[in-house]
Amino acid sequence: MAEEHLLALALPPTKGNKEASPGATAAEAERARRRRMSRLYAELGAQLPGLPPRANMARILEDAIAYVGVLRATVAGLEARAAFARSARTAAPADVLVARKASCFVVRLAEAPRRADARAGGVPTA
Repeated sequence: MAEEHLLALALPPTKGNKEASPGATAAEAERARRRRMSRLYAELGAQLPGLPPRANMARILEDAIAYVGVLRATVAGLEARAAFARSARTAAPADVLVARKASCFVVRLAEAPRRADARAGGVPTA
């Protein structure tokens, strides 16, 4: 029986063994966290146009922040265009159209009466 206990003490702890040192499990958890973060950075970098394949993490974050800004500007522009399209379909004239952060001002002027000089091709005099 004493031999069995000596053999058990001589074996290194396994992953499933609860007698493993806390430092080893913390190191494994940190290693798994680093792998996960690297995978997530790689996935984010794959979504960014024009990013080199081996870009570092700081470059990936900088480009992602810049790209989100570009996307927000694109959304604002598209919302403004949609607001113009909606105002063109409505019967009541709108003076100010607001699409989130983009404000668009529309001025509808009455048609000016034409002068005889303009129709004849002459230059109007003051």
